[in-house]
Amino acid sequence: MATIVPEATKPLGPGDAGTPMTMDEFEQAEYELGYRYELINGVLIVNPPPLEEERDANQLLGHLLISRIQFLDGLNVIGLVEAGISWRHGYS
Repeated sequence: MATIVPEATKPLGPGDAGTPMTMDEFEQAEYELGYRYELINGVLIVNPPPLEEERDANQLLGHLLISRIQFLDGLNVIGLVEAGISWRHGYS
């Protein structure tokens, strides 16, 4: 008697962008590495990895923002107005 072996499902990748799916399907799926996956209004969105020059700028900006927040936390600052932008800290 022959045994039926279920076919292995291939990971989702860029070619699957636009696929309708449920949240359960999205959470249980396997994905090709190197891409960013999102489920928006029940549709799979696949984004390529950022270019190196894009990552560098974002990493620098992230570092500067985190450093600023840590500095403000050390001062226990609740609110700040800087360069015409109002910024509120999480605690009151």
